[in-house]
Amino acid sequence: MRKLAAVVVFILSAAPFLWGATLDEQDLFIAGYISGILKGRHAADVKAVVQRGHVLLPASFANHENYEEIINEIGQLNGVKSITLTDDDRVETLRRIWVYPGESLIKPLRADRHWPSFSLTYQYYTEKDRTKNALGVNVGKTFSVYRMGLEGSVPIELGVQAGVFSLFDLYDFNFDLINSDFFWGVPITAALGPVALTGRFYHNNTLDSSIGAKIGYEAVDALISFEPNEWFRLYGGAGLIVSARPSDYGRLLFQLGTEIEIRADYLSVPKTIIALNINGSEETKYILSWSFLVGLELVKNAVAAVEVYDGFDDGWAYDRRVQWIGVGLHYY
Repeated sequence: MRKLAAVVVFILSAAPFLWGATLDEQDLFIAGYISGILKGRHAADVKAVVQRGHVLLPASFANHENYEEIINEIGQLNGVKSITLTDDDRVETLRRIWVYPGESLIKPLRADRHWPSFSLTYQYYTEKDRTKNALGVNVGKTFSVYRMGLEGSVPIELGVQAGVFSLFDLYDFNFDLINSDFFWGVPITAALGPVALTGRFYHNNTLDSSIGAKIGYEAVDALISFEPNEWFRLYGGAGLIVSARPSDYGRLLFQLGTEIEIRADYLSVPKTIIALNINGSEETKYILSWSFLVGLELVKNAVAAVEVYDGFDDGWAYDRRVQWIGVGLHYY
């Protein structure tokens, strides 16, 4: 059963590396292309809304002298499923408030081991009294569900996060499950230029297969991220556990980190990602755990990295300190 679970989780974690552009990227491309057609070729200042390949245009556009020619041109674009004319006010409203299943305003914390993402990581542990070789397999994602962005004001987004973080023993390639964390959360994010503010309620439950023990908690936290330019980011936040099992589990949490992106487009080499995440908690007497990642972005959102971790273990042995070095593939 554990081997079957390992195969299933492996397939799920590897699938994103085979995917092409995400749905929202295609919609954004179509909307941008339509804007170019309308404004560049036909001097029409008309805003379109594209949702899952369905194009909405204001009804007043039907009065344009080249209406039929433009509609035919838009209809031939790859990915366009339909073209609908609707009330001008409705199009304007949809441009400001819309359901948006796709990339979130929250950028991933790349060095945070428990940030929902898809990843495979080989981990070599330095301790003598535990497994030396392990495979970390993560399956998760942050989705934007509903976004409100009034023109000239702050965009606000409601999202959903979900993830499973599993660790498998590679001894004799048995792939025995060591530990799994199950996570879901509901974040609300506001973006103010280079600053993003996120408040979140989340649940985390841990199953340690070695002793069949479970621990879990529900918490609220707040995170502020500052990104003054395209290559540097700084973030930090704190949280409070509102319910825990066992009940005497420490309540306070904190986290901070930084990310640097080094671009060398003129050399035609992949973008380099350097990330550091630090966290602590009342339960561990505020002794810091840290994880460091340096990698290359192979394609958009996919990173091959070398990683180092020095901190507290997962599962029931959360009060035991471990160190490991590893290599992995991540899709954020």
